[in-house]
Amino acid sequence: MSIFSLGYVIMEADNPEAWADYAQNVLGAMVVEESKTQAWRVRLDERSFRLRIEPGTDGRLVTLGWQLRNASDFRLFLEQLRAKKVDIQVCSADEAKARDVLELARMTDPRGNVLEFFHGSALPVEPFISPVGVSSLRLGHVVLRCQALAECETFYVEMLGFGVSDYIDFEARGKPLSLVFLHAADKRHHSLALAGAPDGLDHIMIEVENIDEVGHCRERASVFQIPIRADLGRHSNDLTFSYYGISPNGIAVEYGCEGISVDPASWDVKRLSTPSLWGHGPL
Repeated sequence: MSIFSLGYVIMEADNPEAWADYAQNVLGAMVVEESKTQAWRVRLDERSFRLRIEPGTDGRLVTLGWQLRNASDFRLFLEQLRAKKVDIQVCSADEAKARDVLELARMTDPRGNVLEFFHGSALPVEPFISPVGVSSLRLGHVVLRCQALAECETFYVEMLGFGVSDYIDFEARGKPLSLVFLHAADKRHHSLALAGAPDGLDHIMIEVENIDEVGHCRERASVFQIPIRADLGRHSNDLTFSYYGISPNGIAVEYGCEGISVDPASWDVKRLSTPSLWGHGPL
């Protein structure tokens, strides 16, 4: 498994500045405007960005960035994909510099989602300081809706090397829904989940240190009148305690803590029938 972790998510918004305000005042992230592009970089940690919000169509996914540990893993990953006849292109030095990485490659998945792979991060001089005092923020995972779920699972597992953590089959809003949860080398329970539904970006997850941080964010969401897709609850598979707010471009943001890790050598893949042990009900 060469892919180490989810590095960044880039998406569009009709009003990027509104998304930046939400990121700063509700999520507790740092935000930096790119004056030349009118895009906003959202910082969750020491890296220059984990989310980038570009002007455009609300909720459109631009790309997902996946991190490799080092140059050796990056080159081996490219060789493995090319041996499997997967079309992947190495980006220019200028493109890599725009992402603040050393090397960058790009491809698409079976549903047309653009995927980027990189190694090495150029860190900004300015330290990360949450404007609302959140002690620690991390980019957790992303969920993609895939009309052809089996095809997408095969691609991400057999071509890109993700491991399956578990499956959940349940009824959502009166319709059956199947989910596949996939982990990368950093052993997070899942860095990517695939949902058998019409194509698109479903939600992103931001992880914090403890329940209090989640609770404070839920209160800030109330103050700023953020619509809630699913309120506080605990998931059945990764045991994350979280809630889901609807961000200004319509994409849900899960904000949670206490997710478990996966050891591929001993992990028992399960098929579950409910996404939550309790809570996560819509308001």
